[in-house]
Amino acid sequence: MILQLFSNGFTYENFLLILLLIPTLLFSLSCHEFAHAFAAWKQGDGYARAQGRMTLNPIKHLDPFGTILLLLVGFGWAKPVPVNPGAFRHGRRSEFLVSIAGILANVMLAFIAVFFGRFFSSIIYPNVAWFSDTTGFTAAQIIYLLFQYLAYVNLTLAVFNLLPIPPLDGYRILVSFLPWRMKATTMMFLERYGFFILIALMVFGDRLGFLSTVSGALFDGIDWLVGLIFSGVA
Repeated sequence: MILQLFSNGFTYENFLLILLLIPTLLFSLSCHEFAHAFAAWKQGDGYARAQGRMTLNPIKHLDPFGTILLLLVGFGWAKPVPVNPGAFRHGRRSEFLVSIAGILANVMLAFIAVFFGRFFSSIIYPNVAWFSDTTGFTAAQIIYLLFQYLAYVNLTLAVFNLLPIPPLDGYRILVSFLPWRMKATTMMFLERYGFFILIALMVFGDRLGFLSTVSGALFDGIDWLVGLIFSGVA
């Protein structure tokens, strides 16, 4: 993301956008990992909670390499929450719920961000020119952009984490559904070659536009749904 912002040179506006982007990323990653730890605790596994991971403190969750990638190119990961599947109350169902909890948290945050972004732009400041050609941003525009970033970042995290590649959540979701006879061989293959697949995504992902396309479609869908809510209220 930062590389994209600075592709046309350093400007005050880009610097301000980065100042909005960094806390948004940290907050979104923290909520994602907190959701995993909370879900594991509710499913009978208190290991992550005992390790101090059931918190919104970003320092507890940051993976240096994954965070740098997220800031630079727009996708990455946090430090995976440690879980003990043997402590789960409901076996595979618990494993699935814990695995998808972070993704659901990101989608929920995106929905909240879109909702308040529309509320802010259409009710609190209905006459503000949100995308003007003038230089600089007003306070109202900065708040609106913060909601937009929060929605986009969380949807990007949700889509990226659905990929069935370790250490992403999609890998654990896939494993929770696999028949026992396929589980070991699939895990061995993905854990052996998953890193190389991630490298390929780093190199070609932006050119393919997969994440931005899917995230944009999800954003449009959520925005349409929020629009229905506002039209019903009005």
